[in-house]
Amino acid sequence: MKIVKCPKCGSRMNERTGKFGTFFGCSMFPTCRGTLNARDAALRTIEIEDRSEDETDKLRKRIRSPSVPKVSVDSPITKLSDKCARPEAFSLIRYKIDEFSPEQTAVLDYYDKDVNFVLALPTGAGKTICCEMFMAHSLSIGKKAAYVSPLKALTQEKYDDWTNAFHEWSKKKSIILTGDYVLTAKRSKELEEADIILMTSEMLSSRVRKVNSEKSGFLKEISTIVIDESHLLSTNRGSALECGLMKFTLINPNCRIIFLSATMPNVVDMCGWLTMLNGKKTELINSDKRPVPLEVHWIPYDDGAGVDKNVAKIRKAQSIINEFPDDTFILFVHAKAMGRKLYQELKDYGIESEFHCADLDRDERQRIEKAFRSKELRIVIATSTLAYGLNL
Repeated sequence: MKIVKCPKCGSRMNERTGKFGTFFGCSMFPTCRGTLNARDAALRTIEIEDRSEDETDKLRKRIRSPSVPKVSVDSPITKLSDKCARPEAFSLIRYKIDEFSPEQTAVLDYYDKDVNFVLALPTGAGKTICCEMFMAHSLSIGKKAAYVSPLKALTQEKYDDWTNAFHEWSKKKSIILTGDYVLTAKRSKELEEADIILMTSEMLSSRVRKVNSEKSGFLKEISTIVIDESHLLSTNRGSALECGLMKFTLINPNCRIIFLSATMPNVVDMCGWLTMLNGKKTELINSDKRPVPLEVHWIPYDDGAGVDKNVAKIRKAQSIINEFPDDTFILFVHAKAMGRKLYQELKDYGIESEFHCADLDRDERQRIEKAFRSKELRIVIATSTLAYGLNL
């Protein structure tokens, strides 16, 4: 089946006849007013394989349907059993732990089922093992599994974990695809042969747009796709992930989608949306139980008359660092300029730190992360490059 894609929004275009003859108009009119003449439309024609026109239209209608279930109350907390399974209950990966958590035990009933899944669990509740269960099942039946996160650092961390000699997946073919890696012909071949594919949200969006032009056929072979930090759908970076998932399910409607999040407020809405994307039932585990309690302390600072507020913040941060000389610190800043200023101020006072931001190349970012994990580095200043899900 051949369709014409809109140059503005990527939606399907319909052939129309107007005052000046035949042309193609975006099917999302009037939201999108993209148009093409017949000659240009021919250049944007793409082939959609393995699906009849009726099936494609039904799927598009389901995606665009406004009938996502609305909830007026907080999403219900899942009641979990106090009985925890032994790791031997899961045979696809040998975990060196005494027992699974209640959340991980509940996943044992679903990891091999043809369902989507939303895991809304606090930080430290064991979401990684849960997603590994779903991925392991796909790998066991000879299919590919994919992991998607919003950050290069988080994607790299999972790649390093799963290719480490101590992990059973180190013998699998894993490949990482972020903006740090050039998509050469060799890497394209590796993608086709890979068992586990790790991407950033933006890279998923890019791959699905270029599924035919750059031969990203591997997308059709993915059986389970894990979306980490999925609550970012509601942020200014969420559009890339949202569009990427919608296009991905058109290419591969048989793939299971697994959402992981520690702070997703509207989990029931997300379950309804995932079911509309690929037609699969979506199961949910929503828990607020924290293995390690989270403490939040608001520290006031005095930005007295004539004192720049950023200077006041830096002075307060410095005093807290000096107050706890044996502790490690991550100092998050809202902008690179503030980060550089904080770094210089600490340096002037003889306090060693490193500034982790997107300006650094991959090797330099990894060096800082490794030094902080090993306690060689006590203080890291960071922008959002370390803000989500990284184990530090």
